[in-house]
Amino acid sequence: MASNKFTVSDETLNCYGSVILTSGINIARFQRNPIMLYMHDRGKGVIGRWENITKDGDKLTAEAVFDDATELGAKVRHQVESGFLRSASIGIENCKCEPINGVQTITKLSLIHI
Repeated sequence: MASNKFTVSDETLNCYGSVILTSGINIARFQRNPIMLYMHDRGKGVIGRWENITKDGDKLTAEAVFDDATELGAKVRHQVESGFLRSASIGIENCKCEPINGVQTITKLSLIHI
């Protein structure tokens, strides 16, 4: 069985050409309702929750707990545990950005879902 612990964000250059500073991620709101969405799509409903959300150096990690009562939650759990899905990404808002060393850097944000 594959691990359900993910690095959900780090300080590497992302696919949008920017960097997110882990120290600037506000997780307070998210921790009150740590929902897991499939492909950031609220229309598909919540497929699980996240536990043990931790800032560790330049990484934000979290452990996935899937809702097997939903067909999609059970399917995604199986795909993660089988190694077919190996990454997760964060949904954010209230971003503050500035260029650092020529790279657009998100220095503060609110985490809303993973």
